[in-house]
Amino acid sequence: MDNDALLALLQADGDIVTERLDHWARTRADRVFLHYGEDRITHTYAEFGRISDHIAGNLAAHGIAKGDRVSVLTTNSYIAALLMFGIWKAGAVYCPVNFGFTGRLLAYQLNDTAPSLLVTDARLLPAVNDVVDQLQAPPPLVVYAPPRTPMTTSPTSRNSIHVCALRVPGRTGGDGHRVAQPLAAHRGCRGAR
Repeated sequence: MDNDALLALLQADGDIVTERLDHWARTRADRVFLHYGEDRITHTYAEFGRISDHIAGNLAAHGIAKGDRVSVLTTNSYIAALLMFGIWKAGAVYCPVNFGFTGRLLAYQLNDTAPSLLVTDARLLPAVNDVVDQLQAPPPLVVYAPPRTPMTTSPTSRNSIHVCALRVPGRTGGDGHRVAQPLAAHRGCRGAR
């Protein structure tokens, strides 16, 4: 297959990965799209499509528009995948942040990316607090806390980062634990619906 034929095939199938997800969510709705073995979470194409649509809507409610950069600082690859597709569906740019970075390296990456929003895990919030004074334009911050995980750290009072929690309502997984469904902004959060 030559490059022109490959390009024609790709364009026929849809140029963007989110278009393909939406296609398969319509045509193979109940087929498994993602299985996250660590927490025994499985999503069909339709479920994952709905979740990523919900995330995209929440991002829009936070003022995220096409071309905006959204940095994601998480150790959870499942949450990173959900956010990546939601960010893409919102037309924004997914900017993963190396969760091993702290101090100057973390500040450099955030300053270099200049995100319109930073999403992080509650347990990584201390690393963000440590560099907030080094950030040229501290972005609004959304903190993800899994169900039944108390927020033990809050942003330092000297920063200008806005914080709200993302809660994950859900259904019961195969092991009886609550599992992630749509990420929904907490009602007290700016822009939440």
